Amino acid sequence: RREDSSQLIGRFSPTLAGAILDAIPYLTEYPYGCTEQTLNRFLPAVVAQRALIDLGVDLESIAKKRANLNAQEIGDPSERAAQWRNRGTRKDPIFDTAETRNLVAAGVEKLQSMQNGDGGWGWFSGAGEV
Repeated sequence: RREDSSQLIGRFSPTLAGAILDAIPYLTEYPYGCTEQTLNRFLPAVVAQRALIDLGVDLESIAKKRANLNAQEIGDPSERAAQWRNRGTRKDPIFDTAETRNLVAAGVEKLQSMQNGDGGWGWFSGAGEV
């Protein structure tokens, strides 16, 4: 390679598990309204957390080691890791079982309020149904 006229950049992408862990916070924070979206707010977090626990993964140690692995962002790895750890005060439900329970309880309560008189669910609340 010609050092004066080229640049070598190495990038890597996280595993599928890493991508799932990074996607869960976006699912749980989105302001959902319909039945399907309400379920999608908490169910992926529950499934991912259960899979990690069943595999014997130490959730607390992963939460401490997480870093921004976005291959599109270039910069000092230690600075990126610090930004990722300090991105807010919210708790990530994957790594906090109490937070997952709270998320599920709120979701189930909302789903119950949206249930139709026949026991099923439409896309939106059953309020005002005949």
